[in-house]
Parts: sequence; C-alpha cells; structure tokens
Amino acid sequence: MVEPLVKEMSPVKRGDSGIPRLQELTFLQKALEAVVGGGTFEDVRTRLIDHMASRRQGDFELDAAEFRRLARSDLARYASNATEALAELMRLGMVERVSLPSTRKALIAYRGRRFTATSKGVEWHDLLAASITTAYDDLLKVLWRQHSQFAGYLLLLSRGALVVPTANWSDVHPALTGVEGRGPYVVFLAKRVAQAVATATTGWSATQEEIEAAIREYLDARLKAAELRHASSPYPRNRDFVGACEEALVSFAFRRAGIPLDYISHEILRRWTKDLGVANFSYHVPDLPALRLWATADIAVVDGLPDIKRRVGPELIEMAIGEIPAAYDQARRMERDTSWVPIYRVRACLCARLRVGDGVFDEAFREFLAQARRGELPYSVNLEISEIGSIPPTERPFRLRDASGRETVYRSMNLTAEAARRIG
Repeated sequence: MVEPLVKEMSPVKRGDSGIPRLQELTFLQKALEAVVGGGTFEDVRTRLIDHMASRRQGDFELDAAEFRRLARSDLARYASNATEALAELMRLGMVERVSLPSTRKALIAYRGRRFTATSKGVEWHDLLAASITTAYDDLLKVLWRQHSQFAGYLLLLSRGALVVPTANWSDVHPALTGVEGRGPYVVFLAKRVAQAVATATTGWSATQEEIEAAIREYLDARLKAAELRHASSPYPRNRDFVGACEEALVSFAFRRAGIPLDYISHEILRRWTKDLGVANFSYHVPDLPALRLWATADIAVVDGLPDIKRRVGPELIEMAIGEIPAAYDQARRMERDTSWVPIYRVRACLCARLRVGDGVFDEAFREFLAQARRGELPYSVNLEISEIGSIPPTERPFRLRDASGRETVYRSMNLTAEAARRIG
C-alpha cells in the first residue's frame, strides 16, 4: 500500500479539516468583500448570486437578469453557499468565529446578522484590491496550511497524471435498459480499469479483483444507507448506477495513490486547483475513456509551503501552437464521417499532452487562427458556432473577439492542409 503523501510534507501548523463544500473559491472573495463593507448575511448571499449571474451571461438559456431575480426571491438559494464561504473564512482566520445558520428555518433570523473581519481578513481584502493574482497565490498557501488533502492532491498530481478509466452503460449494454445488466457492467468496468492500470500510466495500481470489490463495497454501502433511512434506491436509473461506480473508482484510486479523498472533495479540489492555475482535468482526452487529472505547475515544498512555477508563458504558447494539428487529428479520430470536431476535445488533448491549463490552449489557438488568416500556415481553419452534440458541463466553449471587440462563442472546428484562407 502506498504511504499517504501528506506524511512527506514538512511539518507546519495545519488545520487538517476536511475539504469544505465550497464550490467556488471566488465565493471567499465575494463574501469577504461583503463582510469588510459591513454587509449582512443576506448581503453575502445576494453578492454570491450576482457573481454567479455575471458568470452565466451568454452561456445559459436563462439570462443573467432572470437568474438574479429568481435566486434573490428565494431566501434559501445560495444560503448554503454563503454559510460555507463564511465558515471557511472563519477556519482560515479571516473572519471572527460566530454561529451560522444550520437549517432552512434559521435563515430568517440570520438575514440581518453582520460579521467581523480579522486583521488577517482585512489584509487579504486589501491584497485583493492591489493584485488579484498575488492575493490568490497567498490564498493557495493558506489553503495548503489548513487542508492536508489540498496539499496532498497537489503533490500527487505534481508527480504525474492520475487517470481513472470510465465506461458508459452503452459500452456494455447498447440496448439493455433493465437493472439485470448492472452486475455485468461492474465486471466490464473493473476489467477495463485493470487493463489500463497494468500499463503503469494511471498513477495508481490495483488488481481487477480489488477494483471490483471496491466498487461493489461502495454500491452496497449506499444501498444499506438508503434502507436505513427508508429511502428509495439510490440508483433509480442506470446512469445513476454508472455515476456511483465512477464515484467508487475515483475514491479508490486516490486511496491507492496515497490520498484519502471522497468523490465530492475531489470534485471541489479539481475546481479549486483549476481556478488557481495549478492543475487541470478532463473526461474528454481522445483516447481510452477516462477522467484525467494533471498538474499545470511545477511544485516544490520549501519550509513546509508550496513553491509554485506555473506552466505558462511564450515558450508554452509557441509549443502549443505547434501541437494543435496533432491534437486535432487525434480528436478527429473520435468522430464519424465528418472533419468537424468539438474544440473542447482538441483543447483537452493538447492540455493533457503538454500538462497546461485551458488558458494556454485558448491563447495559442487565437494566435494559430491569426497566423492562418495571415497565410503563415499550410492549413485552412474553419470555426462553427454549432455543436457536435452538447458541450459537457465540465468543459466550456471557445471565445474569440473580432476587430470590433464583439465576442463570438465557437464550439466546433475543422482543419485541412490546403492553402490558407481568411477566417470569418
């Protein structure tokens, strides 16, 4: 069994609390801004709503104004997010510790409650105003001290990608919809995972028997918990069953790699670290179906704290430009009877290969398009706003501004080795 990675870190004063259910790191910033400004719990909640409304603009059918109106009118919407953001600020020593609402009924009493920022909180608030980048680098170190799983996650990925193979229900049962296919699905999935693990490229190891046993143990535990609550089955649909199998596998893979991490904590950490520019992930690298997670920075531990060198800059951009045709070719092999491929697949392929973040691809792709327009490349590049299938929720579309500053969202592309021609 692999020794826990957290033992390797130099001793520092550590909170060792579990990963909070804080979906967005930016919630800490918005909540602290409200606190320092003398705002109430309700002000924190509405500030988070406004923040998410601005992020939804242009990406969702429900426009930002309507989302904001509906969310504000329901006192429970984003109340748990506000509570968790304030609780984490308290754990991090940025807001003085006081009680927070723990039930829906308590929300009314807490709407007008105000909170007090500590000197540390005021210092981080001022740093945010001076430099967002420096402030979030500082936050990364604070999170490293507070959460050993956060530190362990980054250390693990800094050594190499973690790969967790997956399988769709249709991979095993193209036509079968009944629950009788669930046993064979587990066997198929365990065999696929074991074959991938045997190549020594997944970042963890286990036998097929161990993998299958871990999945079944997780599924059984959830069923027993539902029975104790007299609740309905946790797997009413086969896709719920498939999702539970993935949860079991991800948690098992992290344990085998040396990090005790439940599935939800992993989901939160992969979002945090992506936002911090130190790690990335994708389900859509054109290859064996799998969840892949990789560091996008070189990480060393100095005096118990991380020394971060992100994989960004002109050299990486230039390298990425040269990799775009190969990434396109690999993604195209996943499509049938068309030269058009989703841009997010090309991005996932390139980013996983170079161990970089999405921003490196986006910047390189914009320059690639500019070079094609100028006739500097032996490729004709075409972009489409339409989708080939829907964009998965873990991916995002590619955005491009024209000379007038108007932004267009593109979702598909093709690339042909012809005389370059002007785009759009």
